[in-house]
Amino acid sequence: VKVLQDIKNDGKQVELILQSSNIDKDFRNKISKYSIVKINNPVDYKEIPRVLKNSDILLLSNDFDSIGKYFLKFSMPTKASEYMISKVPILVFSDKNSEVTRSAVRHGWAFVVDQNNEVILKNAIIRLIKEKNLREELSKKSFQYAKDYFDSKKVREDFRKIFCN
Repeated sequence: VKVLQDIKNDGKQVELILQSSNIDKDFRNKISKYSIVKINNPVDYKEIPRVLKNSDILLLSNDFDSIGKYFLKFSMPTKASEYMISKVPILVFSDKNSEVTRSAVRHGWAFVVDQNNEVILKNAIIRLIKEKNLREELSKKSFQYAKDYFDSKKVREDFRKIFCN
């Protein structure tokens, strides 16, 4: 949020829209002091694709503290595939040892910042804002990756094969 506020202070039009059904009061109070933050009201799950498609960039952000790193090492958030299928470019801001970062780097479905560094993050966001071709390339790769690896028919069949063996 601080990085986005800095980008706005530099004259760019940016807004961070939070979409969650579970934002606690303390977090809401803390985050609301930033003028760039907008908190959407919760929506039905079936409305999430519409919400995602109305974004310019989707941020998949994870904790960099030791507990967060431990739990994220082998975890792929379910929202990753939802983001991929949206055809909106994704920015992964997560430790280099998290599964989501390793997957994004290995398969090229997101722009990755794997260090908890405000300068690097700011430069990445500015680059994504400025480079339309980069956004389009990321969107295509992530959509294709989701189709290839997260299609429910394929996943069920792969699971069935593993289970039967």
